[in-house]
Amino acid sequence: MIRDSGYYAVIEGRECYVSILGADYVKVPTPTGVVRLALSDVEKVIRVATKATWRGARVATTTIGPEGVGFFTDDRALAEAEGLHGDFYSGWDGVAPVSELTDVSERVSVIHPRKDLS
Repeated sequence: MIRDSGYYAVIEGRECYVSILGADYVKVPTPTGVVRLALSDVEKVIRVATKATWRGARVATTTIGPEGVGFFTDDRALAEAEGLHGDFYSGWDGVAPVSELTDVSERVSVIHPRKDLS
């Protein structure tokens, strides 16, 4: 399973996607709207970074949507072959079908552990 790269707050043992990470708070989308929580009220904040191979090149995934997985790459040959948007300095972005991704790896880093839980 591939999940969106980005930040997640761990709240009561569940990972919740973070839409905004502030200096001392997070904003978490819920079915009834966005909720602002103080960092002291969450167990920890983690950063998820997912990489994969698509058509022989390494890509860093961003979000998952109905059309596929968004990604960034610095592989010029892939960008030229697939007509990706971007340039040599900033990299290129595109969308790939989930079924075409291989060698998927996820790296999770703890950004903010609550002091009384670590």
